[in-house]
Amino acid sequence: MKLKLLIIFFAISLVIPIATWFLYKPVRVFFPELAGMKCVNKNICVENIQKLDVAENLYIKAENHVTSTLSTFKVPPKFIFCKTQKCFESFGFEKASAQGIGTVATVVGPNGWKSYIIEHEMIHHIQNEKLGSIKFASLPTWFVEGMAYSLSQDPRTNLSEPWESHRRTFKQWYKEINPASIWIEAAKL
Repeated sequence: MKLKLLIIFFAISLVIPIATWFLYKPVRVFFPELAGMKCVNKNICVENIQKLDVAENLYIKAENHVTSTLSTFKVPPKFIFCKTQKCFESFGFEKASAQGIGTVATVVGPNGWKSYIIEHEMIHHIQNEKLGSIKFASLPTWFVEGMAYSLSQDPRTNLSEPWESHRRTFKQWYKEINPASIWIEAAKL
């Protein structure tokens, strides 16, 4: 009886991770190498190694901007750069330019290879770090997205709604606080 239970437990232990890998694709951010990515360090993975220089430059520029604008990271964000839509979809995403999974990783799609998009996603990472994932999830969208669109140097003058309204609302709120206490003020939201 014990052997039978042990075999069942072992079988379930194998089936659950394999099923999760195929049924919930965002879990692949934990092991991007198994999804065909080339991870050159703990922070940058690329689909196409020939695009590594571009990915590294985007990452470094965004990291410098975000740390000089907001704060240093507790843990530098991990970015997975997909050059093809097929790669992006292999992580379970379709329409966004990039998609973050809390502080675990951000997957950049083929249309997301722009410095302001990488900065936008790094801002979400630092929001999660500074405020915690539970608080982050309860923050008003105008703050979460407004901050990311506003402080990321997004050059688009008129975003589609509701994003433009969120950016405008954040900018107004930001004028009314001391920027040095942004995280204290954000925690009050």
